[in-house]
Amino acid sequence: TANAISTLASHLINDPIFMTVAHSAFSLPDSYAMMVMSNGDAALFTSNRAERRAAWTSLTTDGSFASVIAVEDRIFANVYDADGNLHLCEFSEDVGLDLWVYGAVSGSALDVSGNYSSGDTVDVIGIKSGAQSYLGSFTVNGSDEVDLSAHSGYTHAYAGKKFTAKIVTNPVDAALGSGALTGRIRGVSSVVVDAKDVHSMKVNSRPLTGSLPLDGKKEFRLLGYSRNPQVTIEQDDPLGLQVNGMVAELVV
Repeated sequence: TANAISTLASHLINDPIFMTVAHSAFSLPDSYAMMVMSNGDAALFTSNRAERRAAWTSLTTDGSFASVIAVEDRIFANVYDADGNLHLCEFSEDVGLDLWVYGAVSGSALDVSGNYSSGDTVDVIGIKSGAQSYLGSFTVNGSDEVDLSAHSGYTHAYAGKKFTAKIVTNPVDAALGSGALTGRIRGVSSVVVDAKDVHSMKVNSRPLTGSLPLDGKKEFRLLGYSRNPQVTIEQDDPLGLQVNGMVAELVV
């Protein structure tokens, strides 16, 4: 007997036309199910039964999703870009860029010809001593290269279109001796986030500070009251963001 899994995500599932499932994808123990809707949207469900974790997320693109398929532990999608061109894309946890080019930095420049040409804007992640760093946004020059002379020491780099992640909790609630706080004005005064290898993160617009990357627990002090307080975790840089859990302190 299977439990219903779409109750909280019914707004993400609207006339699905393709669906695929991949087990232990992205070198993780989780199982993934991806659906493509007739309007070009996509939704991804992840489940780890052993740890009783399950979550839905909405996937967005500048174009539209056409179809999706899993090959063993890899997930591929046909995606139309904003100009109507069809691309075969693979979902990967390696780098936070779409349509990326990877290569050696030669003469302080990265060759991006083939995917990009003069005048295009790309985001660049540099590799130095095996570690990734977001270098920013660049305009491709007349030689179809990205000039990285302002960033020395990087031997290889990725260039592409960055994408970032956003996690929004359900309204934070609690049950007291006098009853549940649902509907009452309340606030989240602090959040302790348990994260792994995080280089870029904001919690309710408060940026991560201190030594990076973050491995472990970090407390964020928050302000504000509402009837439906939520915690939003997001990032500005296209780098890894793994959140294992969080604990919120609620005040009334």
